[in-house]
Amino acid sequence: MIDYSTHTEHYSRADNFTYNYKVIDAASSECYNKGFTIRRIADALREPFNRIAYRISLLQSKGMVDYKLNTTRAHLTRTYFKLRKDLQEVETKLKG
Repeated sequence: MIDYSTHTEHYSRADNFTYNYKVIDAASSECYNKGFTIRRIADALREPFNRIAYRISLLQSKGMVDYKLNTTRAHLTRTYFKLRKDLQEVETKLKG
């Protein structure tokens, strides 16, 4: 079996085909935390929307970018769980 972990001769040729996400990550983290939308960041960087959306979700999972909690979906989710908790409290009072 061949050990490819030490095979590094192709790195100099592969460097031309690698994509540097450092610029996207820096701009995304700076702008997204200021309130810019993913669409606006993609337009400013002239990158595909899906690429920026993926990088932001990756940065969010690593804790480098905050989640936006002021969206409609987040508000509805918080309301749902609050009402669900209230319903459980009422049900326990009715049983007891």
